[in-house]
Amino acid sequence: MGDVLTLSASAADSDGSVAKVGFFVNGALVAEDTTAPYSVSWTARAGVNDLTARATDDKGASADSSAVRVNVQGTVV
Repeated sequence: MGDVLTLSASAADSDGSVAKVGFFVNGALVAEDTTAPYSVSWTARAGVNDLTARATDDKGASADSSAVRVNVQGTVV
């Protein structure tokens, strides 16, 4: 297994409330958090990983963050 990292995001909704924030690695959902401050644990994988967060509000609308590229080098055991 690789090192465990904490992924976190800030989210706000001007006309309601944030229901959840989903965290994605290379387009795949890793985990969701329904309580601020929004964060989850992710076990790093070797290679290039694009990380994004998706905030969904209480009315079902959602918005994605810009991607952050993380290059994990070395051997992940």
